[in-house]
Amino acid sequence: MNASLVDNYDPYLVPSNVGVKTNLHPNRPILIDHTAVKNYEKAIKELNSQGITIEVNKSFRTASEQEALREKYGNLAAPAGSSTHEAALSIDINYKKLTPTEKKKVVETFAKHGFNQHYHAKEQHHFDHKTVDEKKERNKRSSKILENQKDYKQNQILLNQGKTPKR
Repeated sequence: MNASLVDNYDPYLVPSNVGVKTNLHPNRPILIDHTAVKNYEKAIKELNSQGITIEVNKSFRTASEQEALREKYGNLAAPAGSSTHEAALSIDINYKKLTPTEKKKVVETFAKHGFNQHYHAKEQHHFDHKTVDEKKERNKRSSKILENQKDYKQNQILLNQGKTPKR
């Protein structure tokens, strides 16, 4: 990954080298919103200290990626513009590889650090970052999604033109 691209996700999207990334998107770092990245890293480090390795399948997702998931999975996927992945406030982990004991520790540790497991039984791999006031966070989600999408698109265009992305 080009260092200038990684550096220029700031201040909205922050790359994290903490955790093991699966090969679903080999050219994209684990991207998490700046309000959640420290909590994510603390959770991963705590789990690692307990001998649990987390594979991250997905973090930030573009609107077009979200729309493709919606077309593929129907109502199991949020409509484009409403997913917490688009706001870089969610992660999906390889939950199936964990033992029942590890799963319990993962859920407890993520919750301790502000990430709640998704309520849907088919989405146990999905963790959303929550703020103290969840209602306020839901109201801010739409504007954050638009901010992150705009910044990501602008940086991609600049990189494709061989220019340095803006902060």
